[in-house]
Amino acid sequence: MACVSGGTVKSITVDPNLGGLTTYVGNRRTQCLALPAGYLGSSLLGGILVFCGFNVTASKGAAIMLIVCLVLTMFWARNLLAFCICLLFAGIVGFLWWLDGGKHLKYFTLFLGVMSCIYSILEILDMLVLRKANGSDAQQFAEKYGIFPAQGWGFIWLLISLIFLVGAVLAGLAAFKSDGTGNSNSTAGAN
Repeated sequence: MACVSGGTVKSITVDPNLGGLTTYVGNRRTQCLALPAGYLGSSLLGGILVFCGFNVTASKGAAIMLIVCLVLTMFWARNLLAFCICLLFAGIVGFLWWLDGGKHLKYFTLFLGVMSCIYSILEILDMLVLRKANGSDAQQFAEKYGIFPAQGWGFIWLLISLIFLVGAVLAGLAAFKSDGTGNSNSTAGAN
């Protein structure tokens, strides 16, 4: 998000115990968009996967993007464990795509989307709302933009994440009234 909003990323550090740290340089707009991007971006992408999980064809589209991301990660990470995990997930996606015309791929896509949304929601609750994490993104956001304290911004980000999840479920139900096989989801009796 820092790059998209006109900033420049200086470094990215991944800490298995504390998450990650992205150091960037940018203007006020860059900071406003980049600080909540980790939490809200995970919820948004999870919501997209949840939406796609209601239809086989949409799940196949999401699976293509997922495999592209996994392949890029395999070459970028240059770590045997990351390579093996990405290969495993790509294999699962490929197998589910092949199995029974991909009907089971939508459940895996739905699982990944819900997992991403719920993880983001729980992380926001834990780090930003229930306990005040000094140096957190919400703390930095509150220092730069005021209006609310860090926990207030965390609560707002939590509401946005919940809206992404609930909105994706409702949109998926509305958009895909068929299960992808031509069968209606309703339980109307046969004549």
